[in-house]
Amino acid sequence: MMIAFRIAAAQLALLSVGFGIAGVLGAEYFARTGRIWGADSGFPTYDPVGLERWGIEVGVIPAILAFVTTCEVGLIAAILLWIRRTAVVGAILAFVATALQAVFWLAFDLPFGPPGGAIVVILTVVGLVLRRRRP
Repeated sequence: MMIAFRIAAAQLALLSVGFGIAGVLGAEYFARTGRIWGADSGFPTYDPVGLERWGIEVGVIPAILAFVTTCEVGLIAAILLWIRRTAVVGAILAFVATALQAVFWLAFDLPFGPPGGAIVVILTVVGLVLRRRRP
């Protein structure tokens, strides 16, 4: 059980820290230059065009900071998931954080988010199932 939770926690932490740091850098870059980070290379990151396609009008910096907030929630979930006595609470929070982050992965067209999130969800479910089977 714990190995599944620990791998899920490590994956969630990796996603949350990686995207969170990049989000902070992207927000700072936009605030400084008025351009979306990465747009010059042809691979814009953290562009809220996906949110706009869904009918959600939001500024670039608020969209990025909302995503960074979901990354912070993900990091808290990963920590709780790692610790044996808080693993179940961490599992619930991991599901919530992954779902919230998934909105932004799709909106920002971030290709590594969905596969990483799938790993988190699958391993968290495995950990919960194994936990129930424990005598």
